[in-house]
Amino acid sequence: MKRIYGGASATEGQFPYHVLILTLKGGTAFGCSGTILSSSWVLTAAHCMCTEGKTTTRVVIKYGSASQSTALRQEVKRFIVHPRFAKNESPFFMVNDIALLELCAPLDMSLPGVKPICFTKEDLAYSGTVTVTGWGKTSGTIFPESLQHVDLNIYPVNMCKRLYNIFKAGIRDEWNKICTFTKDKYPCDGDSGGPLVAEVSPGCHIQLGITSYGTCTSILPNVATKLSSFADWICESTSLC
Repeated sequence: MKRIYGGASATEGQFPYHVLILTLKGGTAFGCSGTILSSSWVLTAAHCMCTEGKTTTRVVIKYGSASQSTALRQEVKRFIVHPRFAKNESPFFMVNDIALLELCAPLDMSLPGVKPICFTKEDLAYSGTVTVTGWGKTSGTIFPESLQHVDLNIYPVNMCKRLYNIFKAGIRDEWNKICTFTKDKYPCDGDSGGPLVAEVSPGCHIQLGITSYGTCTSILPNVATKLSSFADWICESTSLC
């Protein structure tokens, strides 16, 4: 059975911080991923909320389960897109790709499949592997029932930028980006907004990035928003810190 481009299906409770985000824009439904920051706040990518020419009219999250059919639902009261978010005509040159969702009612954090993710203001010199999760495409037009996960290698941003320049699709503001590259393993459509999580010490998992863009192939590295660069904005917007 084909899975998320080199990944596997998650077990119940394995990634309790992950949520599925469903948005209604111009009468069409779109799917993205996100992470639980607290009982009232969810983190995702800005481009999940903003589509040129289409107004987002409704946002719902599904949480608490690795299976879409058994996940709980919660309405989103409002979303906050980073004020300097910008997107080029292509999926590249995306900058400040980060957004926050405030929920209509708090999540029940006592449930076994619900837990917030940790993040840090410190710019960690991390160069290992990260775990990426999502309900994005696993092959062709197939979106999975079960949450998928894959481990990816951190790839140097300067080399990442050099490769994108070859295809005339450079990277701006590379200081707030994280790149990953592992042959035949990558996130794809529908995985945007999902987390890059690292085990920085035994039992300590921290979200380092947010899936932003890529090519759904192994031609180019995947690009993510570096979370530590926006930690102050998250704290100021949510009053969580």
